[in-house]
Amino acid sequence: MATIVTPEEDTLSPVSEDAPGPPAKLSSSDELSSNKNGSGVVGCGGESNHDVREPEVNGGRDGVALSEEIIRVQVGAVTKKLQNVVVVDDDDDVPANCDLVEENLYLGNLAAACDIHLLKKYRISHILTIDSCPLPSKIQDLPQVTTKFLKVSDMPREDILQYFDDTNEFIDSALRLKKRVLVHCYYGVSRSATLVLAYLMQKYRLSLEEAQNRLEQRRSVVGPNYGFLSQLKLYEVMEYKIQKKNLFFKRFRLHVASDKLKAAKVLSTPYKDVIKPDPALLCVSPEPVVYQCRRCRRILACATNILPHTEGKAPIWSDFPRPQLDNSQQLDESVATGAGPSDAEGESEGESSGGAGSGPPPLQQHLILPPPPICTQMLFIEPLAWMTDVTQNLQGKLHCPNANCKSKLGSFSWVMGCLCPCGAKVQPAFYLVPSKVDRSTSVLNIQITI
Repeated sequence: MATIVTPEEDTLSPVSEDAPGPPAKLSSSDELSSNKNGSGVVGCGGESNHDVREPEVNGGRDGVALSEEIIRVQVGAVTKKLQNVVVVDDDDDVPANCDLVEENLYLGNLAAACDIHLLKKYRISHILTIDSCPLPSKIQDLPQVTTKFLKVSDMPREDILQYFDDTNEFIDSALRLKKRVLVHCYYGVSRSATLVLAYLMQKYRLSLEEAQNRLEQRRSVVGPNYGFLSQLKLYEVMEYKIQKKNLFFKRFRLHVASDKLKAAKVLSTPYKDVIKPDPALLCVSPEPVVYQCRRCRRILACATNILPHTEGKAPIWSDFPRPQLDNSQQLDESVATGAGPSDAEGESEGESSGGAGSGPPPLQQHLILPPPPICTQMLFIEPLAWMTDVTQNLQGKLHCPNANCKSKLGSFSWVMGCLCPCGAKVQPAFYLVPSKVDRSTSVLNIQITI
């Protein structure tokens, strides 16, 4: 059963001034009953369709059908009710709820954002919506209320990271003016919680785990999907700002772009930034290390365009390196705990002699393993502007862009990827065969390619 809240309704559940929190649920003065020939209306952010059907109307004496005029009036009434409706799924039992995260910042669900009484009670002046569809006009048209809408589905492969800087600014600018902000999605669990976590991480320089602990103390029902959590971790790795030169960010953007290209068969405009400029064009600060076509010496890539990977291991954008303690850090820890080398030796002697040793256990010496070797059997690079086919095709060959050369240099594949000779599967993949190119440090890449 679907509860329909219309713009004309002013019969929402009253809010008691003594109540510590938002009202339990949205109510409605009209509930449309079932009929076999009903049509479907999809709720904002909902997962299923809800049948919206004409109300049952009692027939005349002996079940005589209503006249055409009465039917016209009833259909007109239903049509008016369906204008700009918000559907709240009673089957999922979603009450209006929101929680105070910190001063003037609230996290809630769609029902809370559509509850005019709740908004007035908590004096909400800014609403940040991240959902499948925007709020109804009855909310957007409220005086003294500023709204912002982001269309994002609650799917792990969605790119929510791209909005963090913008949403942080929206929230922060409102809070600086002592305004009250409500951040919400459909349930207030995944998408909106992700935005609030990003804000807390950036504001207080928190790790993802620290931000989660802080938010869960204020609102227990938060749980971003694993894709959003990985993007929050990447945000932490980039020190709470988008770093376009970060290797993990480059891989992430390529991963998202490959999904978009697979679905649309063409690279959409928001993701064309993954195509980097031609390194052979005139630039102010040319890079000292370049890769050239072995045959015609045309510059093909710079050192910063290389996407290295470990031998035998598929590069995954969310596979972040784990911090390791070096010998100096271990020594600092031993000093902090009072367990120096002499203490450890004395304790070992006591134990070997059978005495009851006292003090902390001996410091265990950990060997710092060298980093795994980087594969050099193939040169995987970012897609570049001279690769004219990569925006229109899922896979193909790479040839030298010099019209007088056209040597075959490598291949590309957005979806299937390529298997490196070292055994690592790289996807998406744009690679140059090392035997076809030369690495040079003596030529400045300032030539102009025609």
